[in-house]
Amino acid sequence: MTGSNVVIDELKNIVDELEASVWDKRSQEASSHLKDKSEEDRRMLLMSAKEKKFFLKYKAENPDNKWDYFEDYAKEVSQDFSKSLDK
Repeated sequence: MTGSNVVIDELKNIVDELEASVWDKRSQEASSHLKDKSEEDRRMLLMSAKEKKFFLKYKAENPDNKWDYFEDYAKEVSQDFSKSLDK
């Protein structure tokens, strides 16, 4: 290897270490934000906009069993899909 190749390899290693450090910091920050959220908020982060809307409506109608929404939501999505195939 020539001297310039050694320097380039060292610079690549430094950039890789910096990138890993940035990702670690971002990950730690994100996890601290998630830790402060309620279970409901964390779950809603994973929902599509349509699913969130359905969940919030279901939750208002069924406050004691809000997590049972998924079966009804799956039925609605299935019906919507079937309707789209019929067109």
